[in-house]
Amino acid sequence: MDLELNVLMGMEDVTSRVASAVTSGMNSAEAEKARRAVINDIEKESRDKTGLRSDVIPLYNGGQYHLYHYKRYTDVRLVFAPQKAIAFFGGDPDNFEYPRYDLDICFFRVYENNQAVHVEHFLKWSEAGAAEGDLIFVSGNPGRTERLDTMAHIEYQRDLVVPGTLNLLRRREVLLKNYSDRSSENARRAEDELFGIENSRKAYLGIIAGLQDPAIMDKKRAAEKALRDKVSNDPKLQQAYGDAWDQVAATLKTLIKIRDEYNLIGFGPVKRGQAFNSDLFEIAMTLVRLAQESPSPTPNVSANSRKPASTR
Repeated sequence: MDLELNVLMGMEDVTSRVASAVTSGMNSAEAEKARRAVINDIEKESRDKTGLRSDVIPLYNGGQYHLYHYKRYTDVRLVFAPQKAIAFFGGDPDNFEYPRYDLDICFFRVYENNQAVHVEHFLKWSEAGAAEGDLIFVSGNPGRTERLDTMAHIEYQRDLVVPGTLNLLRRREVLLKNYSDRSSENARRAEDELFGIENSRKAYLGIIAGLQDPAIMDKKRAAEKALRDKVSNDPKLQQAYGDAWDQVAATLKTLIKIRDEYNLIGFGPVKRGQAFNSDLFEIAMTLVRLAQESPSPTPNVSANSRKPASTR
């Protein structure tokens, strides 16, 4: 199968080394370039030393940087997969509803040198399942909360980003359903994309519900005010961070002016192409960017730039 498994083997806090690369007097662009350079060095040193995949992961919007070591397995074989009717029992109406009564699960076996891998540490299957009051962990790398977004950014998400995304998803959902109704072959072709859109639509409905909840917004607004008051009352913090919120707000005002072009046809170094929704358009944009960027010096690439861009 064309699958790859990366197992986390260890973590190391490299915040001080990344932070020390930024010196006083650097502007934002210079500071980011310095961070990217030292991150590249850290990752290369780790790969050469351990032979493991090594990624520097920014946490808390860059407040900390941790070096993650992964062992990579490329021989992954499917052991069990249920029939679709069992895995998708209840369909879209039951999706994101709990409890669910489908068998939405697959099992894989990992091999190395054509031998099944036997590891020392692993999560064991529990026939009893979770009980009331049990501590629950969700695996991830790491899960996003966006708790550090400013009120200006949250309001931008509430007023523009999430409503715009929902409108886009609804339009594509209607188009795909109309296309699917024309023939069984059309339905087969549209199935995967339609399922993904339905998933996203339900997720964004939950997001907008939270953003439009006055109690949640008032709590966030009060927390930001308390933080800003603390910064204002400390001369050192005021000098270092006093205008951070205003900078974010000013950046968002600029983003609002260009977001339609950025999202619809691709703006700057990131291709989006929502106006076309076409793999061919993305390939064409990549070729255009390649011709533009090839003569330029090779940029340093950080862990941040490897992540897929979120909807803006």
